[in-house]
Amino acid sequence: MRILKKDNSHILKVYCVVHVLNLIAKKIVNNPIMDPVVKGNKTLVNYFTNAGFWRKHLTTWQKEKKNVCMGPQEHEGGFWKCLEIHCDPLIYTPSMTTTVINVIEDWDHFTANQTLVSLLKPVVDAIGNLKQAQTTLANIWKHLLHAYKSIQHVDVYSQFQPFNKHCINILHSQTTIFHDEIYIIGFFLHPGYHHISVSKSTFFEILGK
Repeated sequence: MRILKKDNSHILKVYCVVHVLNLIAKKIVNNPIMDPVVKGNKTLVNYFTNAGFWRKHLTTWQKEKKNVCMGPQEHEGGFWKCLEIHCDPLIYTPSMTTTVINVIEDWDHFTANQTLVSLLKPVVDAIGNLKQAQTTLANIWKHLLHAYKSIQHVDVYSQFQPFNKHCINILHSQTTIFHDEIYIIGFFLHPGYHHISVSKSTFFEILGK
């Protein structure tokens, strides 16, 4: 791998590859189809982060369920629990904004958000894997292929098929730099992959090129 890098100075360093994947993730999230979902998530996060009373109830719910919640989607049950408390006439609670209530009650929001999370996860996982200290040039295509296949096989409702296609197209367009043969050579020189028998054309067919 060091020899390849020495003779091919244009090869991106791994941390630069991570930047490419971060750009892919940003382009996926910024698609107009998901704009209402992203705004709804920000509404929930900002409100429950700053409203101490409801943040406490959300934390209590999380501890009771023994859940490790990393985002709005995994907190859906907690949001509903807070809304139930808010609507109980026997319990005095601070007011909850109409905007927040509307997002919590919007089933379509959480359905769309689950789609966004499912399609974004392979890219986020690839970023995490490429940040590992033992990552080499060969791992670039390994994680790109895995991300592509994972996104391709995500089961989505028909209304989200265009967004699924958008994610695949973004992955294609932003990773063309890695179609340079030197990255493919690096992949097949890795002890874990050198036994794979496949032509260059077939290799790119896997990516739907």
